[in-house]
Amino acid sequence: LYISTSTHFENLNLIKSIKSIEWLELHELKNLTELDGIEFAENIKGFIISGGMFGKQKLKDIEPLSRLLNLEYLGLSSTYIQSENLGPLCQLKNLKYLDLPIYYPMLEYAKILKHLPNCDHGIQAFRETIFDCKNCGSKTVTPMKKGGREFCPKCNQQKFIDLKQAFDNILKNCP
Repeated sequence: LYISTSTHFENLNLIKSIKSIEWLELHELKNLTELDGIEFAENIKGFIISGGMFGKQKLKDIEPLSRLLNLEYLGLSSTYIQSENLGPLCQLKNLKYLDLPIYYPMLEYAKILKHLPNCDHGIQAFRETIFDCKNCGSKTVTPMKKGGREFCPKCNQQKFIDLKQAFDNILKNCP
């Protein structure tokens, strides 16, 4: 089921009336701020929710996702979770793929890495960008943390080492 670009869509109550749904994609639903109702899609395998070119999809929290125990694919690109709590995703032990933006505190990414080690989520201390450093030509990176700014790991070796150490320390001590 694909639903896109609607200002009339404010909740997921329609999920209750759909007996079997395996895949749901929601794009640019500006008035949808809560995922209550998604838990009725007990057998859902794939769920994507995202904003569009001109803004992020804003959600208060993602707690209802924690009940989707059969979920294998989750896409949250261009989605901002106001609570900044990614912990509910740690309950999704069948998750094979997770797409997350880099808007959240480093601890939230460490929780995902610790609790979902077999999921393809690309979580580490940084993400490589598509941009080349103007000084040396190496690919730049963006830290996996809220407010992280792109930099060149070759030109800023100590910053890169410090970033990886900080992430490793958080990961080692995260709940």
